[in-house]
Amino acid sequence: MTRKSDDVQAMQQQIAALEAQVKQLATEKNDLEISLEMITAHADTVEAELLDARNNLEDQVTHRTQELAEKNILLETEMQERTRIQVLQRNNLIFLQALLNSIPNPIFYKDLNGYYLGCNHAYEQYLGVKKERLIGHVPSEFLPPEIAQQEIAIDAEIFTSLTPRVYESSLPFADGNIHQVICHKSVFHDADDSLAGMVGIMVDISERKHAEARLKVSEKRFRQLFEHAPIGIILVDSEGHFVQTNAMFQHICGYSAKEIKQLTYQNISCEREYEITKQQLTELQLGTRQSISDEKRLVHKEGHSIWCNIAAVPVHDEQGSFQYVIASIEDITARRQAEEALRKSEERFELAMKGANDGLWDWLINEGQLFLTDRWKEMLGYEHDELDNTIKQWYALIHPHDKDEMLSHIQAYLGKQQPSYEHTYRMQHKSGSYVWILDRGIAVWDEQTGQPYRMVGTHMDLTEQKEAEKALIEAKNAAEMANRSKTRFMANMSHELRTPLNAIIGYSEMLQEDLEEEGLEDLLPDLDYIHKAGENLLGIIGDILDITKIESGYMQVSYETFELAPIIGHILDAVHPVISENGNALHTQVQASLGKMYSCKIGLKQCLLNLLTNADKFTEQGQIWFSVSKVVRDETEWVLFEIRDTGIGIKAEQIEHLFKPFTQEDDSSTRKYGGTGLGLSITQFYSTKMGGVIEVESEVGQGSTFTLCIPTTVPEHLLEQI
Repeated sequence: MTRKSDDVQAMQQQIAALEAQVKQLATEKNDLEISLEMITAHADTVEAELLDARNNLEDQVTHRTQELAEKNILLETEMQERTRIQVLQRNNLIFLQALLNSIPNPIFYKDLNGYYLGCNHAYEQYLGVKKERLIGHVPSEFLPPEIAQQEIAIDAEIFTSLTPRVYESSLPFADGNIHQVICHKSVFHDADDSLAGMVGIMVDISERKHAEARLKVSEKRFRQLFEHAPIGIILVDSEGHFVQTNAMFQHICGYSAKEIKQLTYQNISCEREYEITKQQLTELQLGTRQSISDEKRLVHKEGHSIWCNIAAVPVHDEQGSFQYVIASIEDITARRQAEEALRKSEERFELAMKGANDGLWDWLINEGQLFLTDRWKEMLGYEHDELDNTIKQWYALIHPHDKDEMLSHIQAYLGKQQPSYEHTYRMQHKSGSYVWILDRGIAVWDEQTGQPYRMVGTHMDLTEQKEAEKALIEAKNAAEMANRSKTRFMANMSHELRTPLNAIIGYSEMLQEDLEEEGLEDLLPDLDYIHKAGENLLGIIGDILDITKIESGYMQVSYETFELAPIIGHILDAVHPVISENGNALHTQVQASLGKMYSCKIGLKQCLLNLLTNADKFTEQGQIWFSVSKVVRDETEWVLFEIRDTGIGIKAEQIEHLFKPFTQEDDSSTRKYGGTGLGLSITQFYSTKMGGVIEVESEVGQGSTFTLCIPTTVPEHLLEQI
C-alpha cells in the first residue's frame, strides 16, 4: 500500500510541475503576442520600403539588363569575329606549314637571338631532329662547332646589314654524308614592321655538283678523245666552215689549226667529188639523210690526194634546229695503196707462179677438200686427170721414210708449236724414181675457235738443187782434206825453214861478235843486214804458220792472271829502239796502277807489238803516241790501248779489208813498206779471243788511230770454249 501511495504522490508532484510549466508558457505566449504585434507594425513599414526599393531595383536591373544584352550581342559578335580570325590564322598556319613541308628543300626560321621558331620536314630530315625539339634552341646545339660558328657569323652579318645573303656551304646531313648546299637567308618583320627574325632556305646541290664534276670529267674525256683520237674529227656548219678540228685531221690535211679555220670543206675536197659531198651535207642539214658513210678523196696542203673513210651525222639543239655536222675522217691512203699493191701483187703472184714453175696446193681442212694445180702434178710426171685431188693420194706418193716426219711438221705447225711450215721430203715420180720437194704452207685460223680451217702452200722441185748440194758437200770435203794437207805441209815447211834460219841468225850473231873482236867493223853492216833479213823472214814464217792455224781452227789460246804494267814496259823496251831508228818519236801516256788482268798474255803482247810496229812501218820522221787507260762501260772494266801516228793514213774504202789475211792498203804499199799483211789479222784474232774489239780511224796523209779495247777479265762464254 505504501508503495502505491508513493507512486501517486510522485505523479501528483509531476502534475504540479507540469501545471507550473503551463502557466509559464502562457505568460511567455502573451509576451510573444505583444512582441509580434509590434514587429508586425514595423514589418509593414519595412515591407513598404522594400517594395519601393525592389521596384526601383527592378527598373535598374531592367535597364542594366538591356545594356548588358546589347553589350553581350556586341561581345558575341566580336567573339565570333575573333574566332573566325583565329580559325583563319590557324588554317593559314596549317597551310603555311603544309606548304613548307611540301617543299623538298630544308627551310627554317629563327628569332633575333638565333633561337629556332620553326622549320619544315626537310630541315628535320637534314638535322635528324624533330621540330618540337628544335624550337627554342640554337644551331650550336645541333651542328658541329665550326659550322655553327660560321652560321652564327653569317646570321650576325645579315641582321646587321639587313641584306639577304646567298652562299655555298658544305654541311653534314643526318645521313652521315657531306652535302653541298646553297643557303638563301633574309630577315623578316612582324606586324609592326619591326625586325622579328630570319628565314633560311637550303638547296641541296650535291647531285648538281656531282653532275657538274661528271660533266667536267666527261667534257675533259671528250676533249682528250677529240684532240688525241687516232682519226680525224671535224665539226662543219651549214656553210661548210670548220667549227672545230682535231690534231689528227690537221695532220691528215697538212694544215695548222690556224690555217684550217680560214678554209671551208670545199677547199680540201676533191673537185670532182665536192658536188656529191655538198648534196649529202645539204640532205643532212634538211633531215632527209641521217648519216654519211663513204670513202672520198681530200686534197692535202701540198696538193696530193688523200683517201679517207668519212662517217658523218648531223647534230641538233634541244629545239631540233640544225647546229653542225660532226664527221670522223680516217686516212685510208695506206690501205688503198695496200689494196692496190695487193691487187698488183696477186697479178704478180699469178705470173710468178707461172714463171717460177712451182706447184700450188689449197687444202680446205674442215671439208677435207684439196686443190692441186697442174704444175703440182707435172712435177711428179702426171697429167691433170691422172691424180685424184685428195689428201690420201698425196700421202701415198710420199717416200715411206719421210711420211712420219712430214706429218709431225704439219701437226706441229697446225698445233701452233712452230711459227711456220716448211719441210723438204721425197715424193715418188710416175717413173718410179723419187723427186725432192720443198713444201711450204701457211694456215688460215678461225678467230673465234682458234682452229685452222684452210691451208695453202707450194711445191718446189729441189731435185737438181739436192744433187748440186751433194756435189758441193763432196767438193767441200775434198777442200777440207786439201786444207788439212796444206796445214800439215805448212807446219812441216815452217819447221824445215826455221831450222836453217835459226842457224843463219845464230851464226850471223857469232860472226858479228868475232868481227868486233878482230876490229873488222866495216863488215858489220853486211852481217847486220843478214841478221835482220833472217829475223824478218823468221817473223813472216811465224805469221804464216799462225794464220794457217787460225784458219784451220788449231790456234789455241791460254788465259792467266798477270800484272799489266810489266807487260807494257817490256813492249816499250822492245819497240823504242826500232821506232827511233826509223826517225820517229814515241810518246807514251800510261795510267798509273793498271793492276792485273785475267787474259791471254801472249796474245796481248802480240797485238800491241803488231800495232806499234805497223805505226812505225808506215810513219817516217813522224810522231807516234801510245796511251793506256782503264774505263768502265756497262759495268765491265776495260783497258784501252790507243796507238796514234802521223803516217800515210788509210783510205776509207780500204779500212774494211784491213783485217783480212795477206791484205795491205795497195800493192804500192807492199812494195814500199814490205810485209805480208798478216799482222792485223792475227791481232784481230787475239782481240776476239780476249773478248775485245779493235777500232780504226784514219785520214789519208794525216795518220791513223788504232784503239784496242780489252776487258780486264775474259768473258765467261770464251772460257766455256776452251
